[in-house]
Amino acid sequence: YISANYATALIDTSKGVELKAYIGKYLYEKDIVVEYEYTTSWMFSRKRIRIIQPYRVRYGIDTSMTNLECECRDNSDVVQVSNLKPSVISCERFGLQLLEEEEGMWNKIHPDERALAQNQIEEQAREDAAKDPAAIYLTEMRFVELLNRESARQQSNTRYTLAPRD
Repeated sequence: YISANYATALIDTSKGVELKAYIGKYLYEKDIVVEYEYTTSWMFSRKRIRIIQPYRVRYGIDTSMTNLECECRDNSDVVQVSNLKPSVISCERFGLQLLEEEEGMWNKIHPDERALAQNQIEEQAREDAAKDPAAIYLTEMRFVELLNRESARQQSNTRYTLAPRD
């Protein structure tokens, strides 16, 4: 999912290590399935809305929005990159949605409740995606891979790695 069409990186090592990068699209994408259920009872009558929806989540790094840090030890060609802060760029529904509804005799489902459930599953999908540690890590690794490719393209000896986490 990463190519020169998706991202451009400019590396300037003439005065220490200064990194400027613009990520035009995504670095990593992942498909997730989100389930949302709303149940309520009134006068012994129960109603339930259950939605199962697949989403395609795209992750990226906007370096203009972070305090990106690069550290280069003296006499070393290895640059440690830290404070990347990957984020969800998009979270789009795809595929078929499973919608189950059960109404009680006295407790009917209203269209606004259905719309509210749709909005809730959208929010839940974004929240779940933003908390995915594997996707966050893979986005960071793809960014570092992009820097290393750009460095090699410029025939530089500089190599980029992720800084160890605390």
